Amino acid sequence: MPLSSDKSDARSARKRSDYGPNAAAPSLGGGPGKPPDLMGQWVKSVTSGRATVQRLGGEFPTVSAAVIDAAVARARAELHPLLADSLTEMTELLARERIRRIERATNSRSR
Repeated sequence: MPLSSDKSDARSARKRSDYGPNAAAPSLGGGPGKPPDLMGQWVKSVTSGRATVQRLGGEFPTVSAAVIDAAVARARAELHPLLADSLTEMTELLARERIRRIERATNSRSR
């Protein structure tokens, strides 16, 4: 068996083991003897709402965080019902289109 195949098999086995039930938890540090990357972990855990507040805070540094938080919360509250209605309408449109295609296919077969 060629050497390259052995390497490929080892890589495949390693990749499979990375996702198995016995896989180790991801490391917080940069390696042995290095401190944990807590900032990197924090950045990964930021929600989209929090990221929006942070971006706006950077864009408007003279405005207090409380005002930015309130503006984002109000905008989200105003948009949420509109987005929900739009999503419902888009879902119905897509479902109708699929149902019509199925109906046409069914009717053409029965003829």
